[in-house]
Amino acid sequence: MVVAASLASLGTLAACATDPTPPPMPTATAAPTSTVQPTLAPTATLAPTVAPELAVAVVSVGAGTFVAEVADNQETRAQGLSGRPSMAPDAAMWFAYALSRVPSFWMLRMHFPLDIVWVDAELRVVSVTNNLPIPDADAPEASLPRYSPGVPVRYVLEINAGLANELGIVPGSIVTLTEP
Repeated sequence: MVVAASLASLGTLAACATDPTPPPMPTATAAPTSTVQPTLAPTATLAPTVAPELAVAVVSVGAGTFVAEVADNQETRAQGLSGRPSMAPDAAMWFAYALSRVPSFWMLRMHFPLDIVWVDAELRVVSVTNNLPIPDADAPEASLPRYSPGVPVRYVLEINAGLANELGIVPGSIVTLTEP
């Protein structure tokens, strides 16, 4: 467990990638002036599709290729995959930072286990954290474990738990990144 004072010194803390100070919650926008009110259909609880507001990249590493949502600002890194019920096997989240750093991630509001692949500025895997468990729903935020690569990285890839081993993603693996 990391105390709050030392969290501030980490620079970045992920919810599956949040900064120590959470971003402000979005505010509601005014309703359209039309008298016709749109009705939203319920969303599926199966594997989510790529969020339309996030950029997408194709990330290949080991024997795997993933369609990854790109979290490249404080707000998208803070949200990460939190709150989603699941993720498709070929989906991922790609966290990109402007400069290399030693980030700290946690599994706040996560509903499925993950592997975290830590990638340096040269797109080389420097570490893999396997099988991060789902936290107990009643666990206080302050008690959630933090995960870190121990060395500076520029990118972080989150994939479904078990895939790093299955696909041969190990330190030294080279990552290729392309737009779809």
